[in-house]
Amino acid sequence: METSELKNILVDLDEMVVTIDKIGSGFEDKETTALALLLFFRKREILDKLAEARKLLGHHLSEAIGAKEYYKWVETDMTYWKPPYGKNKNEIAALLDSLDN
Repeated sequence: METSELKNILVDLDEMVVTIDKIGSGFEDKETTALALLLFFRKREILDKLAEARKLLGHHLSEAIGAKEYYKWVETDMTYWKPPYGKNKNEIAALLDSLDN
């Protein structure tokens, strides 16, 4: 992986972590925080940047450990958070509140 690619990934990740932290601590209510996060994600194309970082890092790791080992690792060692589909905003807010307890 090129040094410039690594630098770009790090710059993007640094912006994301710092900005998300600022948003998380900079607003009083959940709704405003959620809207600010959504604005940041859309305005700065965060999902596209994360997808690109994932692609580059995955490719590099696959080359480093071998494709077979990489796909085995992906299939067995990765777990994903499940979005609360089927819940309304009040139920999601209650789930969020429960994290603070």
